[in-house]
Amino acid sequence: MDKRYPLLIIALIAAILLGTKSRSTGDAEEKVKIIRCHDGDTCTTDKGEKIRLACIDAPELKQPFGKASRDHLKEIIKDRPVKIDRINTDRFGRTIAILYINNGGKWQAVQSLQSKAGTVWAFDRFKRNCPIWNSINREFQIAQSKKIGLFADRQAIEPWIWRQNEKLR
Repeated sequence: MDKRYPLLIIALIAAILLGTKSRSTGDAEEKVKIIRCHDGDTCTTDKGEKIRLACIDAPELKQPFGKASRDHLKEIIKDRPVKIDRINTDRFGRTIAILYINNGGKWQAVQSLQSKAGTVWAFDRFKRNCPIWNSINREFQIAQSKKIGLFADRQAIEPWIWRQNEKLR
């Protein structure tokens, strides 16, 4: 094997890593204005773009704590600049994204703040596509163990299970 081959691989990996911005610290540059929160994990921008917050799943509005989850999201983003980091599009045509707000001079992921407040579940179904998964899951585990927010209710049901049960009714 050519001695330059391992060096070429190392150089290629370094170029990829240096060219990749971290998505976990609010590096997204585009700002959007959120005009409506449908529930605790879905919003609409002033341009009509529907945003599904990545990596979390909020209770449905008809589910216990659903309105509280939505209201908490509204309060987090109310009258604040919001940065968006688009990840993908879901089967409903919504943009899957991470939203960031400026909180005391530091950009923080809205999803992590929702998890910390115990208003959503960390949604591990797509965690490999979630660049801030560790942060969200850490906040979720703390909220769950301290029984913060919806986790104070021992009978709280995960939204994906609640939706399945509703389909069976």
